[in-house]
Amino acid sequence: MADIQFTHAKLSQDVFDKANKDENFRKLLADSPHEAVKQLGVDIPKSVKIKVIDKEDNVVYLVRPVHPQKLNAQDNCPLLCVVGGCPSGYQRQL
Repeated sequence: MADIQFTHAKLSQDVFDKANKDENFRKLLADSPHEAVKQLGVDIPKSVKIKVIDKEDNVVYLVRPVHPQKLNAQDNCPLLCVVGGCPSGYQRQL
């Protein structure tokens, strides 16, 4: 994953755009999200759970960050830096 140049926001937008245009991708996203994301050039390890949620018009979605005390910097920070931003005090290494 060291060569991946994307952000969580870009990945989310790419997924959103492709799912709006491609019904097969939309189904794959629900059935096998790791494979769907891989089609966009992002290989997220199987050990990382991907939750796919069908958006509703009358719902606002908020995602709480991982509590800093629950982070294992050696194991989680490189992945967090790629998909969601580095936790404070961690130097991104690509």
